Amino acid sequence: MIKTQDLLFGYPQRSFGPINIAIAPGELTLLIGKNGIGKSTLIKTLLGLIPSLQGVIKINKLSLNATSLAERSQLISYVASSNPAVPHLTVKDLIGIQPLHHKLDENKIDEYLELLKISKFKNRYVDTLSDGELQKVYLARALAQSTKYIVLDEPAAHLDVNARLETFIILKKLAEKEGKGIMCSTHDLELGLKIADRIVLLTEDGAYQDIPEELALNGLLSKTFNSGEIAFNKLSGNFEFCLESHKSIRYFADNNLMEYWVVNALRRKGINCIKVEKGEEALLISENELVLNTKKYTSIEDLINNL
Repeated sequence: MIKTQDLLFGYPQRSFGPINIAIAPGELTLLIGKNGIGKSTLIKTLLGLIPSLQGVIKINKLSLNATSLAERSQLISYVASSNPAVPHLTVKDLIGIQPLHHKLDENKIDEYLELLKISKFKNRYVDTLSDGELQKVYLARALAQSTKYIVLDEPAAHLDVNARLETFIILKKLAEKEGKGIMCSTHDLELGLKIADRIVLLTEDGAYQDIPEELALNGLLSKTFNSGEIAFNKLSGNFEFCLESHKSIRYFADNNLMEYWVVNALRRKGINCIKVEKGEEALLISENELVLNTKKYTSIEDLINNL
């Protein structure tokens, strides 16, 4: 386990903490917080890339300061948020360049290329890849390092929706099936609530670590991220726009899927939606029709354009 004890990190002109957090084997821990709150700085401090200002970092009960770079490279692998597209190197060559001559498990290279769905890039030159493809290559390189812990700084920053979901699912499976302790920073809080084992929330007041459900229910996520026109919905786990309502509509729905998207469209247009009991005079939302005052609407767009 990687643990911090009263860790103060950052720089003399801008420090954060003290904080007490842990990265446990077998768990996917997501690091979240507003921009400028020190997420990348914390990651670099945990890796020993920048010195801590106060407190202790322990890796498997050993002080980080008591371990050499070679020892750390056998325990922790790292993927930065931005990685160089080194010219004249193929994907296979790049993965083969391991920190401090770390022994490469060559049998794992093809396995991780396949896992990340980038086998076809094996002999491609790195500088011909897109940002998203390059990010996956560096993730494969970290996995090939075969360490107990993996720390990633915004691993999905350059990925499209499908690739982002696939990456987090892969990280989740690696934690569960191979017992790896994985921490990654992300701005995708809604996804994090659905897939993380634990979340570390960095705030101006310190760090809070808990399972996603507790952070959602205890109000910390709302307190941290809510602003004038954006609010965290504890019920859905999503962020919603709080647009000023200029009118209201009463509705009854017997189809949850249609209800969600119709209400979403109405709220987007600044219409406050009030759900009522069946039989009351209201907009009827069902699977096959939208009816208001006996008038039938052919689509959601037809409804919002004629209210």
